[in-house]
Amino acid sequence: MRDARSILEVILLPQLHLDGGTNRSYGTFLSQYLLHGDWDEFGQFGGEAPPQLNRALELLRERVDYLPAAVAQRRLVNVSLMFLNLLVRHVRMEAHEFPETFDHALEDTMEQIVMAMCLPLRLRL
Repeated sequence: MRDARSILEVILLPQLHLDGGTNRSYGTFLSQYLLHGDWDEFGQFGGEAPPQLNRALELLRERVDYLPAAVAQRRLVNVSLMFLNLLVRHVRMEAHEFPETFDHALEDTMEQIVMAMCLPLRLRL
């Protein structure tokens, strides 16, 4: 499987079903965790991940094998934060009316994530 969208969905979408309680969202917790960590190795965020998640991360790394490892890891953190931002906003969307549905926001965000993760590296070294 080399379809980046499918791989990223396997990695990210399960987070839609996690909840940290009524006053705190799991998305906020994970965002803070990612922002305060020093994640050098691709797909490593401390602790052991389930085998299915490890496999999805391996597939994603293979999909972006044209990127240096540090760039791939930075992009993985960045797209994770993009997704978590949507989760945090989703909690707020339930309390207020917004001009777009969550499903539309999710679809647009996933498209952005795929593009951001897979964009060729254009740095001049």
